[in-house]
Amino acid sequence: MAFKNITVSVEAYAKLKSLQKMGESFSKTIIRISGKRRAMDVAGILTAEEGEAIQKGVDELRRKTKVRKWH
Repeated sequence: MAFKNITVSVEAYAKLKSLQKMGESFSKTIIRISGKRRAMDVAGILTAEEGEAIQKGVDELRRKTKVRKWH
């Protein structure tokens, strides 16, 4: 396996370190997180109506969760 050295800022290192799982190398962390989709990758999949229905469900769940925490 070939290796490359890279330089990152202290902030970038801290963020990467926070995403690292126990026993996972930085290389494996980078590979794992770089496969995640961005919001723009899925833009347009839902209709406006479907998006609104999902948002209403999320809002309702959040409302119920807040009520349970305090009562």
